[in-house]
This record gives sequence, C-alpha cells and structure tokens, in this order.
Amino acid sequence: MIRDWVQSNIKEGRLQSGGREWVCNSIVDTSDYKRHMSVNLETGLWQCFKSGETGNFYQLVSIVRGVPYHRGKEIFYSYCIENGQLPEQEEAKIVLPEIKSLENEEFKQIEENSAADIYVRGRMLNPARFYYADSGRYAGRLIIPFEDEHGLFYFTARALGDRTPKYLNPPSEAGVKSSHVLLPYDTESTDPLFITEGAFDAIALKESGLNATCTNGCSPSLIQMRYLRDYRGPIVVAYDNDDAGREGLERFERLRKRCCMPTFNHVFPPDGYKDWNELLMKGEQITAACASEYKPYDWSNSILSAL
Repeated sequence: MIRDWVQSNIKEGRLQSGGREWVCNSIVDTSDYKRHMSVNLETGLWQCFKSGETGNFYQLVSIVRGVPYHRGKEIFYSYCIENGQLPEQEEAKIVLPEIKSLENEEFKQIEENSAADIYVRGRMLNPARFYYADSGRYAGRLIIPFEDEHGLFYFTARALGDRTPKYLNPPSEAGVKSSHVLLPYDTESTDPLFITEGAFDAIALKESGLNATCTNGCSPSLIQMRYLRDYRGPIVVAYDNDDAGREGLERFERLRKRCCMPTFNHVFPPDGYKDWNELLMKGEQITAACASEYKPYDWSNSILSAL
C-alpha cells in the first residue's frame, strides 16, 4: 500500500534500485525540477538531497496532502480502507517498518503539589496540559506533549531545575524531529494563528484564547512552512523579543518566499519582556499585547533597523 500511495500521489517519478525506490521532484523544496528526492517504497522513508531533509512515511503523506504531521497516519489508514486492504476493525494494527512509536513511553499525570505541579503553576499554566516522567531516560522531567484526539505524536522533556541539557527530545530513531512537527492548533480556524518559538509560549497564548503553535526554536524548517502554507487565516510570527527572535523572522521571510506563501504578520512581546510566558507570569494580559498589536512584516525595515 505504501508503493500504491506514493505512485498515485507523487506523479512524474521513476523507479530505481530494482523497483525499491521512487525518485521524484522534492516535495519540500518547490524549486526542484531534477528529481532530487528518493522514497523507499517498502518503508516509506524518504530523503530530499537538495534540502537535506529526511523523514518517515506519515510525514510524507502529511506534506503531500498539506496537513500537519499527526494527520498523516489517519489519511493513510483511510486510503488503505478505501482500497480494501485493511479491515476497519484492524486499523490500529498497522505498523510500518523502521518507524518507531512514541506510545511505549510511560508518562504520568502531574500530582498536585509535586515539583512539576509547582513549576507549571509558577509559569501560570494549567498542569493538566503536561505529564511527568519518574523513570527511564526522561526521569525527573516535565513532559510537554504534542498530542491531539488521536494521541501523542511527539513530546519534549524539560528539566525542572538546573540540569543539563535543559530539554531532551525523543531520539532520532523515533522517526520524528522537532523541526518536523508543530504544536497542534485549530487547522480549520480563520482566526490569526500565532507562531512562537517554544511550546510554553504557544500554550500561554492558547490559554489566553488564541490559536497558537510553535516551531520549536527560532529557525523554522521548510517542512513546517509547508504545513503552514494552507492555513486560511492570518499568520502572525510571535517570536521572542531578542536578536535571535529577529533573525528567526528573517528566516521565516526567506522560507515564505521559497514556499510561495502570502505576506505574514509579526508581533513581539512588549519591551521589558523576552517572551509571552514571561508576560503571563507577570500578570499582564496577553491578548491586549498580542492580538491587537500585530502588523505585516517588512523585511527591508528589519534590515535597516539592524544597521
């Protein structure tokens, strides 16, 4: 079914390596016209030699269909059922080769008055949005989940104290990278979508009633931009109020042009605040400082202001 889906949905490719690979134009870099991408038709793993991006099959499906990563599995299941290859009651039994699941991680709900509970409440966020790991690789860390109605598809583990590294992500063998996912948001909304650097800031905006996601840093990837390209409402980049955040805006602008996306908007936290969660922690109203203050991004003004 992987072979059928790829050849049906990625046109103008050719078979290679004895029929095991599909070589085609990149689905990530739209300027590619010399077939710099290869898809393994047995596992669905792919690589774009022009951009250097790699990924798993569910990610391939999500990019081709223009939906967030976590929808890729659902779309492929539906395709299998429609083509009579998978009885509906056995839907959950699909396991693709070499694509690890995150479902084996054992995370717990945060207990009241625990260190994790105190930490999250100190950030003025709802502990019910998070988990805690008390054993294994992530023991003693707060788990920031990327999940929707279908379950967990990614996470990052934040140290509660001064431990290093501050954040631990799932190993690359899991088949998903932080640059390949976005914190779930309302994809059907036409309200402004605010894009922050980190999950804490995006959650702070969500808890203030805004539609928000994050790019897991101030360097958005081509894959994340492809996910955002079809959003029907205004896109507002709300990166940190520092030099790195401003550099992130410039990268977002370059990738926007590369992906043929319309002009986006931007907004920074007010002077004196580095990020949106800090604003919330100081008791300030995010919606007044965020939703009403954004404006179109002007790359030329950004460059001139830096001189």
